[in-house]
Amino acid sequence: MQTTEKQPRSIKFNVAPLLGLLVISALSLSVRAADQPKPGPEHKKMEVFVGEWTYAGSGESSPFGPAGPFKGKDTSRMVLGGFFLESRGEDTGDSGYVWQGVALRGYDPVKKTYFLHGFENDGIANSSSTTLSGNTWTSIGSRTDTKGKVYKTRSVETFSSDGRSFTFIAEYSQDDGNTWLPMWKGTMKRV
Repeated sequence: MQTTEKQPRSIKFNVAPLLGLLVISALSLSVRAADQPKPGPEHKKMEVFVGEWTYAGSGESSPFGPAGPFKGKDTSRMVLGGFFLESRGEDTGDSGYVWQGVALRGYDPVKKTYFLHGFENDGIANSSSTTLSGNTWTSIGSRTDTKGKVYKTRSVETFSSDGRSFTFIAEYSQDDGNTWLPMWKGTMKRV
């Protein structure tokens, strides 16, 4: 019988330190949560892109795809605590060419500028630095084609006053920005 009495005491003894550790862990987590960085007003400005969109436009023949009209859809949402905008798009051209892309847009508080990094289903990668003036987002960056050649790029996205649509124009340069050639242009509308 002594064995049975000692067993409950050892269980009580082992539970007490465990409960103490759980209380300390919970307090530590609440302190860390209070110190968690919060998105600033610059991050909130990216929310203009959040939502479901449809778009249509036309492309010129370029190292990034064939010429012709296209139409598609885009879904954008704030991710990673509201610090980044994730966009996923897909469109199809009249030629049957299917484009898919994923992009992350964010804000660099040191450079005080926005940035975008995108990746496409044909292996093309792009990155850009973006400025915001009123309702116009202007990006200067680079795109690497499937053969590894890097091109300078420029794009402009201008929102309507109600934020329910925007136009986009994209260009590329083969001579470091001395001459600009059209890639595509079109309009996106919020669903």
